[in-house]
Amino acid sequence: MAESLLRAVDVRSPGGVPLAGLSLSAAAGALTVVIGVDGRAAGCAVLADLLVGRGHPERGSIHWLGRPITRRTVAERVRAGLVGTASPPLDLPGERLVDALVVAMIAPGGGWPADLLRRRAPPALAMAAGEVLDFVGLSALAGSRPRALDVTERALLELARVLALRPKLIVVDRLAASLPASAKPHLLKLVHSIAVGGIAVVWLEEDDHPADSAADQLVLLGDGRALAAGPAAVVRASAPFVAAFPERR
Repeated sequence: MAESLLRAVDVRSPGGVPLAGLSLSAAAGALTVVIGVDGRAAGCAVLADLLVGRGHPERGSIHWLGRPITRRTVAERVRAGLVGTASPPLDLPGERLVDALVVAMIAPGGGWPADLLRRRAPPALAMAAGEVLDFVGLSALAGSRPRALDVTERALLELARVLALRPKLIVVDRLAASLPASAKPHLLKLVHSIAVGGIAVVWLEEDDHPADSAADQLVLLGDGRALAAGPAAVVRASAPFVAAFPERR
């Protein structure tokens, strides 16, 4: 069952696009795709900040797991299982990828309960980090320095970072934007498999979205408003979608 995340949210954003009356839902095991029309003028960046706790609405409310989280911080949302990728991907510290992920796990608000961390020896945390690196296809680079990665590998490491935090909902914030076309199918396959595995996923991209054909729910965002929203097949047939992407008719 889909859960309401945003309820009639308004955001006045001096540094970005304001959001007006925006509502959004997500469901465990489902992929919700948000396509921002007209690039940065759509409001994807402001929406991503709102979901993960870097911004707060003037009106409306934000909910997760049946509870209001409108004023919760980023760390508090992470502990509740709501985690977002960074855009651009974070520069993670450490000499090895596996060490960088362990640091993310044990950081305040890292998603791992403190009592559990006290019981888990560092090798066990490294094993958990190795598992997510293997999942995204970076196991061969586990001993490499994070800053030595190319743009595609950095995006995959960012996805691994949020998976290491044991999320229930992932907000994928424009992670495909800087990737070459050849790398996008692999990212789509990973994100889709995450959703199929039972995690709720909200994936935002501006203009060109590699996942709109795989979406369960689709939202067309323009000028801070939902131009169309609902089941993906219905939205793709809608007048706003056809007007925005006539080549996909």
